[in-house]
Amino acid sequence: SGTPINKKVSLENIMNNLPDGADIRMAPVSLANADVTMTDTLHSGHINVLPDGSADRTYTLPTPTGGGEVYRFIYGGSAADTDNHIIKCPGSAVHFTGAVMHLDTDEAGAAQTTTVFGNGSSNDTFTSTNTEMLDITIVSSSTTNYFISGLCASDTDASFG
Repeated sequence: SGTPINKKVSLENIMNNLPDGADIRMAPVSLANADVTMTDTLHSGHINVLPDGSADRTYTLPTPTGGGEVYRFIYGGSAADTDNHIIKCPGSAVHFTGAVMHLDTDEAGAAQTTTVFGNGSSNDTFTSTNTEMLDITIVSSSTTNYFISGLCASDTDASFG
């Protein structure tokens, strides 16, 4: 009653014992060209595809449970977007900790790459301006923190606020 079995099981064994027709793939979620309030049920564990928007768009994460919910965002546009993609924590009590590497596409040399950091205490918003490429992973670590990591490219530095 509640005692876990510490037994090594191969991935092959797991796959071979799935019911016929079982599919463990997670379909990507194409996010609307609108502000979106994310949910654990619809968006966690999926690749969330950001559109080439017609205006700045905000994607608000749900309150984390600290259970390791994972949200992955990629940019799905076919050209550079002229608007901002904003990923926001819910309320002012949840923050980002971690780093995103930014490639500035209209710079050269050492100034072309920068790393922006979420400080874990006041940074509750990540903004990619004029997105050309984006691949961000966000993982809850507690009820007040999301870890963030990834890459983005644009002609304007990404930022936390």
